[in-house]
Amino acid sequence: MVEAGWSPANFGETGPNPPYLRIGGKLRVTLSDYEPCFSSFHRDRVLFRSKVSMLEHLQKYDQIMVDPAAFEECYGPGEGTEATFPFGAWLTIRKVSFEGLDLWGRRCGAVTLPLEPLTVASAIWLRNAPRPGLQG
Repeated sequence: MVEAGWSPANFGETGPNPPYLRIGGKLRVTLSDYEPCFSSFHRDRVLFRSKVSMLEHLQKYDQIMVDPAAFEECYGPGEGTEATFPFGAWLTIRKVSFEGLDLWGRRCGAVTLPLEPLTVASAIWLRNAPRPGLQG
């Protein structure tokens, strides 16, 4: 997010696993398409928050790994189990939508990561790999 021009003030710090992001929506330039985005935690432009397109941000990365803490914090204790999601595995990012991230793992196959756990930025890892763009 620093590469996108965000400062530490754009992240929330209150909670057990800081930093935190907000999930929002953003109108594209055409004003006809609405897409998921990361939104600044604090209002940084009077009444508005800075927004970064999830699609644009995640196109820079090939894979994502999620820590159980993201699910535990969003959905409650006991939700960070292997029966819920393949934690600790690098999963290939295939598509970004409001339904979540469509991912692929060698051991688990196709899986969808809901957007809510992405708010716990400390529990998400991304890694770079050059490749063609994602679908929107």
